[in-house]
Amino acid sequence: MRLRGVISHLCGTAMFVFCYQISFEKMSLKIANAIADKYGLEVVFKRYVEPYAFYADIGPSEFLWYIMNAKFVVTSSFHCTLFSVFFGTPFLSIRSDAPQSRLTTLLKAVGLEDRLVLNLSQAMDLPDENFKVDKAKIQMLGEKGKLFLHEGLKSCNSRLLKGGKLG
Repeated sequence: MRLRGVISHLCGTAMFVFCYQISFEKMSLKIANAIADKYGLEVVFKRYVEPYAFYADIGPSEFLWYIMNAKFVVTSSFHCTLFSVFFGTPFLSIRSDAPQSRLTTLLKAVGLEDRLVLNLSQAMDLPDENFKVDKAKIQMLGEKGKLFLHEGLKSCNSRLLKGGKLG
């Protein structure tokens, strides 16, 4: 496993796999290390994972920077997957035992459902050099999301103006 200082990452000189975990998962760690070994990359973790605690407290802008600048992302997070798709960063989402409906829906909508993996052998079988994101699908999904938020806020505002409660 290759880990160097934070300075090389923040200066953009390092090539790395960004591994973001909601909770500690051995499979994410194994896959991130295997990808790093395969391509000669470093591994950067977001979350407290011994002995990588110096990456535990990055904020939202740094989180997005890591996703945008990573050569590869390994995650169990819906939001990390979403931003990987948006930025066009090659990624793998690790399937957990928890329900995956919104993650599965997102990946199907953009034609990347094969990026949701269960184990190391499945992850290593995917051809990373052919990773492509359909920008038109992403844009359409973004427009649907904006419309959904706009309608939701309009509904809340309407209820508030009528003296109603939101909850």
